[in-house]
Amino acid sequence: MTQAVFDAVSAAVGGLNYWTIFLLMAVESSAFPFPSEIVMLPAGYLVAQGRLDFWLATLAGASGSLVGAWFNYYVLGRWLGRPFLEKYGRWMFVPPEKLALAERYFRAGAVWYTFAGRLIPVVRQLISVPAGIFRMAPLPFSLLTLAGATLWCAVLVGAGWAFGERTVALFADYSHLVALALAAFAASFVFLRVLRAARARWGRKADAAALALAFAAVYAGGFWFIPRLEAYLMFPKAGYAKMALPDVQAVTLTGTQGRISAAYAGTPSKGTVLYFHGNGQPLADLGHHLRFFTDLGYAVFAPDYPGYGESAGTPDEASAYDMADRAYAYLTEVRKVPADSIVVVGYSVGTGPASWLASQRPAGALVLLAPYASIQSAARALYGFAPQALWGLPDTFDTLSRVPGLALPTLVVHGDADRTIPHSQGALAYGALGSSRKKFVSLPGAGHNSLFRERIADTAAAWEDFFGTR
Repeated sequence: MTQAVFDAVSAAVGGLNYWTIFLLMAVESSAFPFPSEIVMLPAGYLVAQGRLDFWLATLAGASGSLVGAWFNYYVLGRWLGRPFLEKYGRWMFVPPEKLALAERYFRAGAVWYTFAGRLIPVVRQLISVPAGIFRMAPLPFSLLTLAGATLWCAVLVGAGWAFGERTVALFADYSHLVALALAAFAASFVFLRVLRAARARWGRKADAAALALAFAAVYAGGFWFIPRLEAYLMFPKAGYAKMALPDVQAVTLTGTQGRISAAYAGTPSKGTVLYFHGNGQPLADLGHHLRFFTDLGYAVFAPDYPGYGESAGTPDEASAYDMADRAYAYLTEVRKVPADSIVVVGYSVGTGPASWLASQRPAGALVLLAPYASIQSAARALYGFAPQALWGLPDTFDTLSRVPGLALPTLVVHGDADRTIPHSQGALAYGALGSSRKKFVSLPGAGHNSLFRERIADTAAAWEDFFGTR
């Protein structure tokens, strides 16, 4: 649920308005909760850009929260109410004795709990239910809920405004962890309920069977998880917009899956960069990446992955390599760029195609920004499992197997606070490099998205230090 909502909001964040804020917050506060930060922090980002008003965005979020709270208050609380919880509550960890205790506490401090509960994550969605069950008067309930929701939304909009562009980066770094935590919680809930029922019937003999079942479920889930991790890393962002960078030439290539859209910019005073960007954003959103290279004195040519922007097809390992090869052919055969003046650059997921291309075609240098050793290696570093030897699954984007044979100069840059592709992955890739001229630059405190944002000056300094003697 969290990831689906995050994808929907992030894909349309530029079009987020007061009406969509109201609707999403109404859903968030009802019986189908997801983190309100997913809505209100991007709203704050748009406030910082001058596209939304602070107080109107806050009011839209608070009003939506009130509507969602009314659903919980009237439907779950007053209509379904106590009989429903007395019959099914123990399946939600609310047995009759806890329900009675909650009623005593709520009646003793209904005003305080209704207001303060709106400021506590998770509780803020649920506090409306006891208010309905215990027949709190509708008017005080509505006023207290609106007051608490307004304060909560104002804090989130303010945080989004303060963080500015870093708001989107925070979601990119942490949204997958939130989704995994929610999935793990749901699985644990079901497992514990089944185990309790089994113990009631078979006693402690059920424990051994439950342990074996849990172990099998985790490993069976791995067969589903690892192939989809590759899809997650290559997931396209739909839509296309004109790139906000002057003097960009649109280029169209043809790959095995059809059209490949690309962009060429700058003059090759120092050489030509062949750039493979990260996941989740089409090239049209990354004009600041291209400007980074043109400001350094390079021409830059960047293709879009299949399924991204105006490129046709579906992104996967084979199509990414095909795209990389055709982009290289365009530079060397159409533009007649000398191979030794091409700097192959990959960022994040783009380091896979970049290292593959450098192992297949001659070039002047290779730059890997926030690289990974391989998809399975990144999965083990992030999630602590993915045993390839046990599963027999093929490894994908296997950078580690290619770089030992590379002789060209190679620069690796990685932030030591990267939570998307851990810093250890960049160190692994660097350690395997066969080049006699290589350099690893670790940026203290830098996250995954920092290299082209708040730490872009450090990235440029690392580049100029490495290529200064070329």
